[in-house]
Amino acid sequence: MSTLDPKLHDLPVQSYSVTNMTAQVCCSGKDTAAVQTIDSGMDMLQSTSTSQGNDIVAKQLSDPILSDVYEWVQQNRRPYLRHVKSTTQRKLWWQFPKLILYNDIFCRKAHTAPGQPVVYQVLIPTSLITETMNIFHGNPCSGHYSAERTFKKALSMCYWPSMRTDIDNFCDMCQTCEVYGKPVPKHRAPLQSIQAERPFQFVCTDVTELPLTSCGHKYVLVVQDHFTKYVNAFPMSDQKDATVAQLLCERYITEHGVPEELFSDQGRQYESDISHTMCQRLNIKKKRTSPYHPHGNGMVERFNRTLKEQLAKLVHQNGGEWDHYLSAVVLSFNSTPHSSTGYSPYFLAHGREPRDPANVELSMPIVSWSPQNYSSELVNRLDTAFQAVCCHREEQSLKREYYFNKRARLILINLEIWYGWMIPLHRERNLTQTGLDLTKLSHQTTMDLSTNSWI
Repeated sequence: MSTLDPKLHDLPVQSYSVTNMTAQVCCSGKDTAAVQTIDSGMDMLQSTSTSQGNDIVAKQLSDPILSDVYEWVQQNRRPYLRHVKSTTQRKLWWQFPKLILYNDIFCRKAHTAPGQPVVYQVLIPTSLITETMNIFHGNPCSGHYSAERTFKKALSMCYWPSMRTDIDNFCDMCQTCEVYGKPVPKHRAPLQSIQAERPFQFVCTDVTELPLTSCGHKYVLVVQDHFTKYVNAFPMSDQKDATVAQLLCERYITEHGVPEELFSDQGRQYESDISHTMCQRLNIKKKRTSPYHPHGNGMVERFNRTLKEQLAKLVHQNGGEWDHYLSAVVLSFNSTPHSSTGYSPYFLAHGREPRDPANVELSMPIVSWSPQNYSSELVNRLDTAFQAVCCHREEQSLKREYYFNKRARLILINLEIWYGWMIPLHRERNLTQTGLDLTKLSHQTTMDLSTNSWI
């Protein structure tokens, strides 16, 4: 596992200032961002926008591209395609049935994923594209994730015709990602995927170490659900078995309930009497990885790497210490669609998307529900989402196994084959015809590790 530089928190802050909440996105004229301090442990969010949806409308109307399309929607009539000269307007011409004025804000109505309600994506003017991309990539509550995850996050709230290309280029040019990006890990042994059938059935956990902070925090307890990919991370001053057990009982189980299975490595904090007693009393089936084989708990190990990368980028970008940014990084991970499921972990765990700072910045429309309608809609939404997750997870699992196992090599091994054990049919027939005794035979054979079959 990668580690942060112990002197990371001593790095100087860059000379230019980064507006954490990108309040300038919605500001126009003499409007400014109101700076306030959040005392709930997330004081890295130094500014929040005071602009309203009217500023978005003003920007849309002043945009030379969107202003014409705005008139099409108002008149409920679009010109002939041959009369449209702009490439961007041509793309919006094809999107005309989806364009709508929602609370006077120019939006695009779309379904981002099966099972999710209609999303009203705010159409971003050209002058605000760069600032909008800053909201979804580089902001403490958005993180420095891949272009694919950034695109999915942005697509759930806003839209502009060239957003896929623009976000790809923006992420490729991100200096922070360039400095702290890690190389692609090498291929390892053949991959076997763990399958979970419902939320919080199979929970994985691990303890990772980070530089000591002024608050005394040096470790992070990471707990991740295998079905939803939902993550909880708790800072710790030590990694004793009593500390880990107390956090699992008082912080995790009180929020998500008792998991059916708990998977971890063979660390002392998980193999102690306290841990075993906790699992016995709560009827939790305890499982563990093989010794010196952290890949067995690969999902959490991969998140540990992501966590350290995001914390390093935020500390380098904004200064401070990592424990100030831990909650924001966890929120950004849980609110971003995961590649294995196609949905954000927060949606699969709660049945809705969180109202994060990006929603506030873009003045996203809010849909009202009655309790009865919301409960039935929530059941239908999650049922559709869970079915889609199973299909998407199977596809991603096969895809990962293909690329992970394509370099599996054939090896020659010497075996003692006893009668009735693992004798290929064609070998058995040939040996019988020669009159050899099959009671015991040593010979050299070939085994394909990727399929566990004999050749």
